[in-house]
Amino acid sequence: MSPFCTTIVRSLKRIVPSLVFCGAFFLLQRQLQPSLAFSLRDSSQEPQKKTNMQAAVYKRTEPEHVSLVSKPIPENPKKGQLVCKVVCAGVNPVDAKGKIGDKLGESLQGFARRMIENVQVGFDFAGVVTQISSDCKDFAIGDEVFGTMPPTQGSFCEYVCAPEHQVAKKPANLSWQEAAAFPLVGLTSLQSLKIDNGLKSGQRLLVIGGSGGVGHMALQVGKALGAHVTTVCSGSNAEWVKSLGADEVVDYKEGNDAMMKHLRELASVSGPFDLCLDTVHSISSQDTSAGYEGLLRGCQLESGKPLLDGTYVTIGGPTSDWMRAGVKQLFGWNWFPKERQLFWIRFPHSQAALGELGVMADEGKVKPVVSHEFPFTEDGVRESFRQLMGRRTKGKIVLRMSEDPQGSREAGKEGEERGGEPKPAVTSAS
Repeated sequence: MSPFCTTIVRSLKRIVPSLVFCGAFFLLQRQLQPSLAFSLRDSSQEPQKKTNMQAAVYKRTEPEHVSLVSKPIPENPKKGQLVCKVVCAGVNPVDAKGKIGDKLGESLQGFARRMIENVQVGFDFAGVVTQISSDCKDFAIGDEVFGTMPPTQGSFCEYVCAPEHQVAKKPANLSWQEAAAFPLVGLTSLQSLKIDNGLKSGQRLLVIGGSGGVGHMALQVGKALGAHVTTVCSGSNAEWVKSLGADEVVDYKEGNDAMMKHLRELASVSGPFDLCLDTVHSISSQDTSAGYEGLLRGCQLESGKPLLDGTYVTIGGPTSDWMRAGVKQLFGWNWFPKERQLFWIRFPHSQAALGELGVMADEGKVKPVVSHEFPFTEDGVRESFRQLMGRRTKGKIVLRMSEDPQGSREAGKEGEERGGEPKPAVTSAS
């Protein structure tokens, strides 16, 4: 074979798996997400000035790959939908990374950005119901709700037309900022710990990255389920994560030897860990270099048991793992090695799970911590992405779309007055 042909073959071997993955990604979203077409104001049939809204979309040539555009306000929700005025929207790493960008290698980031050009941004939101469909039974106009949006429709906008099965009543004990910060991290925690792996009272949970967006919620959900929770994070955040419910904190900055010695000492007293949720691991070499799974699997206690005597769950990883996770969701085939998983969140039909999380919040067992709030402007959205990609955020970041409806500030204050919990800091983008 000629050198030219050899080069072509090698290039195809490198690119084709990623193309297959991207196709599977969108197929998965279509399989899991029912059609959510909604009607928009048709300016060709309306002589009067139509009402538009601001919405954030991906633009690969703009700073932080995001921009605000004007779009018609959704109206006349179809069967199974409701329209909400958004008060706040939660910002997650997947938003800053471009929805699928964190699932592909660095060499394909440009290709990924082209795939999501002009797609609306965001998943989490909290707001007030303004319109319902004729068949709606669970909600009424004026209800305060929180939930998620389908991947391509976005929550970074002033109004959303949301599927009812991805929405639940807003917990009365949470402020609007906290409610908007809750859905994605709450669902990730509840689905990965309880629904997928059966975490129950008395078991031992290890959370790696307990001060981050998912991590700080996972340790709270773990405690609410009755588990004994140990977390690995920076020592500077130790007191904070303990205030959220962590039983023990191990400082990864002490180095691997000191960290593993500390974990062995804890397990020698209380027993091996039954489940590990790694909220740090991703496709980035910066996140895989620590090699937590290898360290835990390779450690034996004096009793002869392994330090981790259960499943190791990540929420990120290489493209090959995302392909396995996609196959598992689509067809139910588990191609992961024994006692290892990459968790892929399930948004459709999550109303019951959101309701369960809402009960935990109203009982004072869990509370999202909001570290930054930014206005819903181009500068605000871009700064929220920069904060997230800086990788030093404690808790969550939210965007403010509109003022609190009457009465909600009092509810938020009641939630903040629960003892021992940090109050959210409000930050403006300059």
